[in-house]
Amino acid sequence: EKNTSLHTLELSGGTTVTDLDAFALADALRVNHTLQTLCVEGREMGNTGAKRIARSLRRNASLKNLDFGSRTRIGKIGMLAFLESMKTNTSLECLNVGWMS
Repeated sequence: EKNTSLHTLELSGGTTVTDLDAFALADALRVNHTLQTLCVEGREMGNTGAKRIARSLRRNASLKNLDFGSRTRIGKIGMLAFLESMKTNTSLECLNVGWMS
């Protein structure tokens, strides 16, 4: 079943999101049409996870805010993937990648 009521998902505090976790988030973003804000403390997530999430944003039309918190391991390659996805994504208004590595 698809979730039709969740608008905000915050994975922070003691939660650490890895590249593998990012794959699951990306798969969910591809089919979710209600989530507007996703906050992820991605301290262990690097370019691989960032690229996967960025690709999912090409098909997502509901997410407005994506926040990776501070001190991510997302580097130039991951950031370039997000910039590429912005060519087709028209819903994202705020992207925070924190301190890029």
